[in-house]
Amino acid sequence: MMERLLSAEETARYLGIKKGTLYVWARSGKIPSVKIGTRLLFDVRDLDELIERQKRAPLSHTTDDD
Repeated sequence: MMERLLSAEETARYLGIKKGTLYVWARSGKIPSVKIGTRLLFDVRDLDELIERQKRAPLSHTTDDD
């Protein structure tokens, strides 16, 4: 079972971005974060919601036969 809260390193890997980008996003509010003590953590549920919001609908392709 995956942990609910991920470290910055784990989150960056999960999203396929650099850790520096992750910190910029967290600081600007683009991505929610949780501060516990000195650790900045990220809820995997929030990450999955972010991914879903970023999805684009596939383009419909028409052919000359239509």
